[in-house]
Amino acid sequence: MRRNSGMMLLVLITALLAGCNIPRGPSPEQQQTLQAATSEALTQIALTSAASPGGGPPAIITSTPFPLSPTPTQFAAATTAPLSDAVVATDNLRLRQGPSTAFPVILSMPNGTPLTVTGKNGNYPQDSQQLWLRVTTGGGGQGWTAGWLLTISVNLANVPVVATPVPPTPRPTSTFTPAPSTEPFIQFWADSVQILPGQCTTLHWNVENIQAVFLDGQPTVGQGEMEVCPAQTFTSILTVQLRDGSTTYASVTVYVLTEPQVSFRADRYQIAPGQCTYVRWDVEGAQAVFFQGQGVVGHSNALVCPGVDTTYHLQVTHFDGSRTYDYYQTIYVNTGYYGQP
Repeated sequence: MRRNSGMMLLVLITALLAGCNIPRGPSPEQQQTLQAATSEALTQIALTSAASPGGGPPAIITSTPFPLSPTPTQFAAATTAPLSDAVVATDNLRLRQGPSTAFPVILSMPNGTPLTVTGKNGNYPQDSQQLWLRVTTGGGGQGWTAGWLLTISVNLANVPVVATPVPPTPRPTSTFTPAPSTEPFIQFWADSVQILPGQCTTLHWNVENIQAVFLDGQPTVGQGEMEVCPAQTFTSILTVQLRDGSTTYASVTVYVLTEPQVSFRADRYQIAPGQCTYVRWDVEGAQAVFFQGQGVVGHSNALVCPGVDTTYHLQVTHFDGSRTYDYYQTIYVNTGYYGQP
């Protein structure tokens, strides 16, 4: 009976030691207590065996302390972190749903983010701006990013070319189409409002959002033109009836010139020695125009730089050649004011 009790005590101590899951082992005081209990249990077993009625020689049992603390190598763990395939080499690099900027952004990755490369969009050099890589981040993000903005440690030749997603169809931008105007619109003009006897000109009109149009009392359409060859100055009237029943008018006057229309002038009439000024003329209804005896066109100018007071002469011939008209302008050099301002 005592032998069985000793054996049970030994098993209990062994189970107690096996159940202790203390990484650093028991304290020195705990080790001494356990070793003493173990020795006592073994002694009890030896004494019980010696006194057993079997008559055999007593069993000799030696006490060997159990190792109570694990050796340092028992809990050694690998601490070397695996190398990444690539690292982000710029700030806030975008991870996208596909290999171009046309795809939506999934997230932004800070500089130094490690990545695992799982595919590429083609066999492009590492520095090519056509190279996009399919990658995963340590946080579980997966998508595509620009390969030329990464520091790549993996051999790109071993990275497979994978199928790329179709770019999303861009959403059509809505355009504002203004509602058609309901306000009346009236234009009435002539190609030339000054003509010589026997000449012609063309009248034009463009009228919208109205009820009716009349040219010189005759009904007409909203857009049209008509050539006129008046023998004398006349005014053409466009009568427009609006949608509200009211009436408005537009008119064009065509002047038939019986005498030449002449404008002869200078930019400055008084200058200092060495200065210059422009003399200008506009002539209508003339057969010929002469400036300082030289034939010129009806609308032109001349730069003059007189050293002394000088009078300039413009001569105009009537359109039928029957008579001439003379016009003069004087430019004064370093003298008091005498002429037209």
